Amino acid sequence: MKPEKTGKSRKIFIAAIVIICLIAAAAEIILISGASKKKKQQNTPTETPTQTAQKPTATPTEPADPKTQVYTVWRMTKQYCPDPNGKEMLYREWEYGEGGYVVTERLYDPFSGKANITTTDYSEDYSTSRLREYSTDGELLETRQRDYDDKGRMMRETVEMTGIDGTVTYATDWSYLDDGRVAKEERYLGANNDVWDYTISYTYDELGRKVAYQMDTARDIHEKIRYVYDFDGNLILEETLRPDGSVGSFVSREFTNGRLVRENQYQNAETLLWFYEYEYDSEGRISRRYYNDVPQGDRKYTLWRDYFYDKAGRKIGERGYNIDSPNEDGLIDAYSCIYDENGCKVKEFYTDAYGTETVERYEYIQITVPYRNLTDEEKEKFGLE
Repeated sequence: MKPEKTGKSRKIFIAAIVIICLIAAAAEIILISGASKKKKQQNTPTETPTQTAQKPTATPTEPADPKTQVYTVWRMTKQYCPDPNGKEMLYREWEYGEGGYVVTERLYDPFSGKANITTTDYSEDYSTSRLREYSTDGELLETRQRDYDDKGRMMRETVEMTGIDGTVTYATDWSYLDDGRVAKEERYLGANNDVWDYTISYTYDELGRKVAYQMDTARDIHEKIRYVYDFDGNLILEETLRPDGSVGSFVSREFTNGRLVRENQYQNAETLLWFYEYEYDSEGRISRRYYNDVPQGDRKYTLWRDYFYDKAGRKIGERGYNIDSPNEDGLIDAYSCIYDENGCKVKEFYTDAYGTETVERYEYIQITVPYRNLTDEEKEKFGLE
C-alpha cells in the first residue's frame, strides 16, 4: 500500500505543477495584452475638438476664375399673350444655340399670325455676330453686325436698315476703361460709316461713380449732365448744364437712413414739375410710392402705388390708385405674377380700372452658358460682378 500512496502523491504533485504553469502563462498573456493596448493608446491619443482643429490641413487650391466657368440658367423660350379676341396666342419665341446664345427669335403678328423672324449667326470664337431681321413676308429689313472684345463687350455695331427711303447705314463704337466701365460712345453715318454723328463721353470719380455725361452732335447740339453724391454715396442731384455753364432742369433726391424718400423733377430752380415720395416695409423694400405732377389745393398726391413681395423678396404684385379713378377705392390698375419652383416668372396678370384682366404666360428652358453670356440679373444671382 505504501508504494501506491507514493505514486498517488507524485501524480498530485505533477498536476499542481501543470496548473501553476498554466496560471503563469495566462498571466503573461494578460500582461502582454495590457502592454500592447497601453502602447496602442499612447500612439493614438483620443482627439479633443481643440486638438482636431489644430491638426494641419491641406492648403486649399485657388478658386477658379468665375469668368472661365459655365453656369446653368433658365432662359425664356415662349411668351403667350391675348390676341385681339382675347384668346391666348403665341406672341414671341426664342431658340438658343451652343453657349446659350439666341439664334432665332420670332415675333408673331396678332392679326395675321405670321412672324417677323430675326436670326443671328456667330463666329467660332463669338467675337462677331450678324443679326438679320425679316418681315412677315420674308423681306430683309435690317442687318446688324456686332464686334466684341475678348471680354465679351461690344466694341462696334454696324447697322443697315431698308425702308421706303432706301437703305440707311450707321455704326456705333464703344470704348471702355480698364475696369469695364463705358468711357465713350461714338456714332458714324454714311455708306462707309465715316461721317461723324455724335459722341457721348462719361467721367467718373476716384470711387468709380459717374460724375458727368456729355453729348456733342454734328448738329451742334450739346448736352451735359452733372451728378452729385452725398457723403454716404447716394446720388442726390442730376443737373443739366446749359452751354454757358448755368443749371437748367434738374432732379434732386432726398434720403433718410440710406433710403430714397423723395425725388423731385424741376424745370428750373423755381418750377417743380413732379415729385415722388416713397415708403418702405420692415425689410427695407419700397411698399408705396406717391406721385404728383400738379399740386391741386389740399390734394397732395395725384397717384400712388402699393408693392407686394413674397417670402423670397421677389415682387409679386402692384396696385395703382388715382384720386380721379371711377372706382370708389381709387384703384386704376393691378398687377400680380407667379413664379415656379425654379424661380422663373411663369404668369403675369394685369387688371385695368374697369376690371378687364390680361394674362401673359411664359415658358423656359434650362441651358448652360459661359460667363460672358450671363445677364446682369443672373450675375447677381450667382454673386458675380
